[in-house]
Amino acid sequence: QNHLNLVLVNNVPLFFNIRDGPYMPTLRLLHQ
Repeated sequence: QNHLNLVLVNNVPLFFNIRDGPYMPTLRLLHQ
């Protein structure tokens, strides 16, 4: 079971990480 953390700004996911890994930008952020 993976634990996923999301960082939301104005209900838009900008960053995520899995378990205790580094925070990665979401594809939505990269494609702006």
